[in-house]
Amino acid sequence: MNETAEIKQQLIQTADEMFMRLGIKSVSMDDIDREMGVSKKTVYQVVENKKSLVRLVMEEDACKDVEVIKENHEQSKDAIDEFLRNSRYFIRQMREISPATLRDLQKYYPDIWKEQLQAHHAEF
Repeated sequence: MNETAEIKQQLIQTADEMFMRLGIKSVSMDDIDREMGVSKKTVYQVVENKKSLVRLVMEEDACKDVEVIKENHEQSKDAIDEFLRNSRYFIRQMREISPATLRDLQKYYPDIWKEQLQAHHAEF
């Protein structure tokens, strides 16, 4: 993995943690680059703006959800076991998300919110 790809992954992970804990609106790009310990220039070499970062974070989260669901399907003994595994996973996920995050996504990034809803409905 090259340096840019590593920075991109670190950026997505840092932003994801901060957005989910504090909400999207309350986290600035300066907060993220400070948390990562990199310059603003480094961050903007990876993403164009905050909206593109929000989109990357949401896409990454959706990919993780799909992977977990596939793993649960493969590892489950039966449909009930699969349902319980998926339910436990999503309950844990929802506990980690600040209500402000969902509200901010709907209010300030409605196109990304709609994309995520459509993607989840298409996958599941």
